Amino acid sequence: MILVLSYGSFEQGTDPVIDWLLHYKADFLKLTTKDLYTQDTDFSIDFLDKKMIIKGNDYFPKIKSVWCRRFSEKVDFVKYNQWPYTQSIYELNREQDSFQDAMYDLLSEKKWLMNPRLGSINKINVQARAHAIGLKTPQTIVTNSREELRKFHHRNGAVITKPIEFSGFFRAGSQTFATYTTTMDLDMIDKLPLNFNYSFFQQKVAAHYEVRTFYLDGQFYSSAAVFDSTDRPADIKMNYSEDFLHWVNYQLPETVENKLRTLMDSVGLNTGSIDLLRSHDGEYYFLEVNPGGQYSAPSERNNLNVEKHIAEWLINNDR
Repeated sequence: MILVLSYGSFEQGTDPVIDWLLHYKADFLKLTTKDLYTQDTDFSIDFLDKKMIIKGNDYFPKIKSVWCRRFSEKVDFVKYNQWPYTQSIYELNREQDSFQDAMYDLLSEKKWLMNPRLGSINKINVQARAHAIGLKTPQTIVTNSREELRKFHHRNGAVITKPIEFSGFFRAGSQTFATYTTTMDLDMIDKLPLNFNYSFFQQKVAAHYEVRTFYLDGQFYSSAAVFDSTDRPADIKMNYSEDFLHWVNYQLPETVENKLRTLMDSVGLNTGSIDLLRSHDGEYYFLEVNPGGQYSAPSERNNLNVEKHIAEWLINNDR
C-alpha cells in the first residue's frame, strides 16, 4: 500500500498524482494534516507495537512506500489572531509537530519519496554545497547594512532579494498574500534605513533563459522558460500566463546533471524542483532546490507527465 501525506484541501501537485493512482487502480491511503487535528477521522497509532489504525483498520504492515508532500498545514492563526487563542494554537501546533516527528520515525523503514524532515531546507547551506561541488552560483550576502548592500550592488550591477527559507503564501479571508523574488535597484536601496532587519541578497544574473527541472530519484524532467523580451522578470511566477513567456522541453548537459545528482544526494533529497539560469555566455547557475516545489505548469505545457512518473515510482516501490 502507498501512503500519501499531504494537504487536506486542493494541492495542485498532489491531486493529479492521485488521479494516476486511481487510473492504475493502485492500493493507497491519503492522510492529511486535518485528519490529525480535527475530529473527522478515527485514528490510533501505537508506536511501540507499530500499529497505525485508521477507521478500525491497521494499515502499518500494508504500507510499503510513502509520499510526503507539503504535510504541514496548521491551525489557522489569522482566524484566531487574539489572545488567549494565539497561545493555545501555538501549543497545539507544537503538539502536532512532535506527533508528526514520531510518526516519521515509525514509518522510517518504508520507502520514502521526499524526506519529511527536509520539506524546507536552508537555501544558504544548499548554495554553499552546490558551490563546493562545482556548480556556478550567484554571489550572495546576508546583511542588515544599507552601505554594505550598496557596495554589493556596485560589485554585481544588479541585485535581487528573497526569503532565506521559503517563498510561500498565506490566506486571510478572501485575500492571498505572497512573497516573490524582487529586484533591488539603487533607488529602493537608498530608501532603506541605515540598518534594517537582516535580509538575503543575490547577484541578479543576466540570463538568456531560466531552466526548471523536476528531479525524481536520479531522473530529470526539464523545461526552459524563454522570454520574447530581453528584460527578464526577477520571478517568473508573476508571468506564467503571459504571451511573452514560452515553455520548451530542455535537456541539461550531462556534466550539469551529474553535479546536480551529487548535490541532491549530499543533502538527502530524492526529489525536488530545481531552478537554474543559463547566462548569455553559456554558463549554468544553480539558484535553489525546493523539495516541495510545484511542477504542474511545465509538466502540463511540455507534456512531461511528471505526475504520471511520480505515481509509477510509488507503485513500483510499493511492490
